[in-house]
Amino acid sequence: MLAINLNDIGGYYFKQKNYTKALKYFERAGNAFFKDKENWTYLHTTNLIINIINLGECYHYTKDYSKCIRTYKRALNLVHSLGQLSLEANFLNNLGGVYADNGNHDKALEYYEKAYKIEKQLGNSLKIAICISNIGDVYERRKSYRKALEKYREAEKILIGVYSKKNRLFKDLKWNINNLENKLTSRVPKKKIKINRNDPCPCGSGKKYKNCHWKDDKLSI
Repeated sequence: MLAINLNDIGGYYFKQKNYTKALKYFERAGNAFFKDKENWTYLHTTNLIINIINLGECYHYTKDYSKCIRTYKRALNLVHSLGQLSLEANFLNNLGGVYADNGNHDKALEYYEKAYKIEKQLGNSLKIAICISNIGDVYERRKSYRKALEKYREAEKILIGVYSKKNRLFKDLKWNINNLENKLTSRVPKKKIKINRNDPCPCGSGKKYKNCHWKDDKLSI
């Protein structure tokens, strides 16, 4: 079928990171799918969804956010009409990611939370953890570090005992948690201890502070 062949060619260019050429073939494939709408089978629908995913990724990589959002919303409507809840959650997550990268944090949270509700209903622990982690990412982008850390820890808790610590998401979460803990620690102001000139120097030399590091510390203030 022409549409499938065009999609495959687009996939080749996408792997080469030639997004301009990839888009050209993905768009032609999409048009070919819709021209043949009367003869659709389950296989046609599956291939069309793959085509829409490819298009959306291309638009995302090229930062054409408006086209990317339109493409994913088109897919969202299609899978919703088919009752494909798992795919619906995937496209909701994709939309959340596009809005997050475009700086629309409120919309990103809205779509990530919708995806979370569906995954919670389906009971897929890995995908639930991904949704929670995505929500944490939006809070981190907003610099709401405590909320972000709370979400990352919640996602990590779901994965512990279910997936290997070698799991990519597990590693990313651990890095995010450590990074935020360090940020929050560094934001706590350190209490300054006043040292008198005649006190023993804190370096442990046994000399008086005024005869040891006092001048150096004074210059560094």
